[in-house]
Amino acid sequence: MILDPKSLHLHPSLQIFHFGSLGSTNLFLKEEIESGRLFHPAFCITDRQTSGYGQHGRQWDSDMKLSPLTCSFAFPIDYGLDVLLLKSIPVALIVRNLLSKNSTQCFQIKWPNDIYNNGRKVSGCLIEVVRSKVLKKPFVVFGLGVNLASDGSEVYGSAENLDVVQFLNDLSKALFNFFTSVEGLKAVDVVSEWEKYDYFSVGEKVCVYHSGSSKEGEYLGINSLFQPEIRIGGAVVAFSTGQASIRKV
Repeated sequence: MILDPKSLHLHPSLQIFHFGSLGSTNLFLKEEIESGRLFHPAFCITDRQTSGYGQHGRQWDSDMKLSPLTCSFAFPIDYGLDVLLLKSIPVALIVRNLLSKNSTQCFQIKWPNDIYNNGRKVSGCLIEVVRSKVLKKPFVVFGLGVNLASDGSEVYGSAENLDVVQFLNDLSKALFNFFTSVEGLKAVDVVSEWEKYDYFSVGEKVCVYHSGSSKEGEYLGINSLFQPEIRIGGAVVAFSTGQASIRKV
C-alpha cells in the first residue's frame, strides 16, 4: 500500500520512518535499536514489504494483490517480560476495536492476536523485544499487517473500506499509552470483551497444535491469564502464547 506519511498525525513522540520497499519493518526497527541509532518511540511503514515474518519466524504473506498495510511501532519499556506477556493478548482487542471503528465491518479475534472477518484472516500482529545497547533498556517492537483488499481466496479477508490514515492515527496513540505504561487492561474486562469477538465459540471442537503434535478438544474460552482453555480427554488444559496454535475442526 502506498501512503504519504505527511498525511498522518501520529502520536507526537513517534519518530517516523517511511520506505518505498523494505525487507521487514520489525527487523529495521530492531536493528536501529540494537545499534544505538534509535533512542525514542518510533513508527516504520513501507509501501512494499519483501521479507516480512510472523510468529516463530514464519513468512508473512505480503502479496500485493492483498494491498497490505505493513508497519511497526517501537516503544522503550520500564517493566519486565512478565508484564509484557500479559499485554500481548489484550493488544489484539485494541487493534480489532480500531479496525471496526474506522470501517463498516465487524471483526473477530483468533487467539492469540489474529484478526478475522467472515472466517478469513484480515490482520496479524507480531510482538518482539530488543535491548538497546546505549540506553541499556528493552524496547517492544509491535508489527502489524492488514489486508486492504481481497484476493478472492478462502484464506485471506480484507478491511476494504478502512480509513487507513485515521486508523493509524488512533492506533499510534492507543499503543503509545498501552505499551509505555506498566498498567494493563483489567483481566475481567479483557475476558468479557474477548468473549464478544472470539473467533471460536465456547463448546466448539478445535484442534490444538503443540510441541509437534495435534489433539482435538473442546474450546472453553480464555481465562484470567488470557490463556485458552481446551478440554482434552476429560482434562482442562491451558496454553500460553507462543506454545500452541488453535484451529477450527
